[in-house]
Amino acid sequence: MFEPLQYQFFIKALFTSIIIAITSSFISPFLISKRWSLLGDAISHAVLPGIAIAYILKIPFFIGAVFSAVITAIFVGFIENKTKIKGDTALGIGLSGAFALGVAIMSLIRSKDIDLYHILFGNVLAIKNSDIALVLLIAIIVILSIVLLFKEFVLWTFNQTLFKLYGFPDGLFRYFMIILISISVVSAVVAVGIILAVALLIIPSAIGYLIFKKISDIIKFGIFISSISVILGLYSSYYLNVASGPAIVVILTLFFILVMIISPKEGIIIKILRNYKRRKIIEWQDRLKLLYELSENGLKISDIENVEISEFIKLGIIEVDEDKIKFTEKGKVLVMNIIKAHELWEAYLRSHNVAEKLEHYTDEEIINVLNEIIKRGQ
Repeated sequence: MFEPLQYQFFIKALFTSIIIAITSSFISPFLISKRWSLLGDAISHAVLPGIAIAYILKIPFFIGAVFSAVITAIFVGFIENKTKIKGDTALGIGLSGAFALGVAIMSLIRSKDIDLYHILFGNVLAIKNSDIALVLLIAIIVILSIVLLFKEFVLWTFNQTLFKLYGFPDGLFRYFMIILISISVVSAVVAVGIILAVALLIIPSAIGYLIFKKISDIIKFGIFISSISVILGLYSSYYLNVASGPAIVVILTLFFILVMIISPKEGIIIKILRNYKRRKIIEWQDRLKLLYELSENGLKISDIENVEISEFIKLGIIEVDEDKIKFTEKGKVLVMNIIKAHELWEAYLRSHNVAEKLEHYTDEEIINVLNEIIKRGQ
């Protein structure tokens, strides 16, 4: 277990990847909540033309990468705000355009100093001291910004109308967030490559969203799960002799699949159990409604030998009187709510089949709302 730690390259890779994971975890929940996940992907691909131009101008790659990333992000925002094109389409345009431009410039340069494979997949085990210093600096800037303006960022993310009413500058926060995303993504891409940078930016918080509701909890969980994935991925890389970046991404993806299955809030298993429970409730309510309709016609016990009624008797919903089934007051209230819900939905939607389904999902509050709507419409 401690064997890899005797190598300095492994310690550097471990330390840098964890710092990148922590930084990404602070930004990621806001991206996912704003549905900006593709923006992180677009920015990560937008570094290519910046890196190529930086090589031509003989300036640091980071400066060129940040410049092209910010320009691409602003371009995407401009398309979204000034045209009828929606956000996901604008992001697709920005991503493909920037990436294609970068590849085109790099194909013209044909320099051994710029390796497209390393930019895409990274080489986390060959991180330089300058990369570590850059990652640490960006981490401090991003984390301090999020911590100091946490409440403002949460409000801006979930309620922009209220954010504006408080007098906060919406546009300024938007571009400030874009800059934070850009510098964090670019520092990660320069150090570990596009694939790992995007994965650390999206997957940990996506896992957190399947378990938690609060942004602060998602951030904490993102730090934990991404750090664990980095450790397991790097150890897998060392012992199995596989590429370190993809190994970390595979571990993260496996964690996502696992949580997607067993999450107590949004997991596949819990959804299956909920659906099963819901089907049973629907069957139970349908049986109750049928018994009520038949009981109104003088139904006798001998007429329903194949229908299980003992559960209804135990619950005090029906009672047997001289071989006849009668509904108690409690039973009448239950069944009348179902019938009333059906009638209201049918009156509102003018569809018997749809009302037949919706009656099982209607509580007293919805019944009152439907009543008001129908009364106003008459």
